[in-house]
Amino acid sequence: MIDTPGKTLHLERMFEVPQDRVFKAWASSEAVCKWFGLDPESETKAQVDFREGGSYVLESGPYTVRGVYKEISPHDKIIFTWLWDHDQEVPEMLVSLDFTVTPTGTKMTLIHDNIADQERLEQHKYGWEIALPKITESIA
Repeated sequence: MIDTPGKTLHLERMFEVPQDRVFKAWASSEAVCKWFGLDPESETKAQVDFREGGSYVLESGPYTVRGVYKEISPHDKIIFTWLWDHDQEVPEMLVSLDFTVTPTGTKMTLIHDNIADQERLEQHKYGWEIALPKITESIA
């Protein structure tokens, strides 16, 4: 278990599609490339080894983030570490995703833990709020 003493970001998103489709948006390099990244002008590259203990590297413009999958429960949960290449002075973070079936589709809960400070929390919130709506477009 990773100690997560920093700040925590909590976001929820609703998707009007089945749970497995939202889950699969995270499960391959091809799927992640369709929605990850801040700038539509920058190419997104992803290397995803989607299995517990597997790693990922995501590149979007000048930014690269990498981590390791700690837990994968098909269709229900994904937990992975998160570390920016350009911000090596901060500790490794942890991202937890929960996918819940709702009467109209799927609720995805994202918890991004161990963010170093309030400024970085706001930066991560900004990034996730740009990227997450693109999931809807990518699985439509």
